[in-house]
Amino acid sequence: MKFMQTLLKSKYQRASHVVGSSLDDAMILSSMENEKFYGLNKVASRIWKILEESVTMEEVVVKMLDQFDIEKKACEQDVSAFFQEMIKAGIIVEVPA
Repeated sequence: MKFMQTLLKSKYQRASHVVGSSLDDAMILSSMENEKFYGLNKVASRIWKILEESVTMEEVVVKMLDQFDIEKKACEQDVSAFFQEMIKAGIIVEVPA
């Protein structure tokens, strides 16, 4: 629970070693650090665009709710899963608030 509270309140942004290329509604991310590629669907691509600036997970959820027809709880779960996966991979990083 404490991890989730930290995740919600901390600010995150894209890691500087990651570049992205758009493919219609999807994106391909390339990490120069670990030489891996990551495919993002339409929703994940939108989160990636939001992460151009440092934002909290809560701010991302609010923006996603404005743009997609999704229940708040489901949105929070999806955004949380994305954040956790991308943090683990080093694709997004925590920044000073």
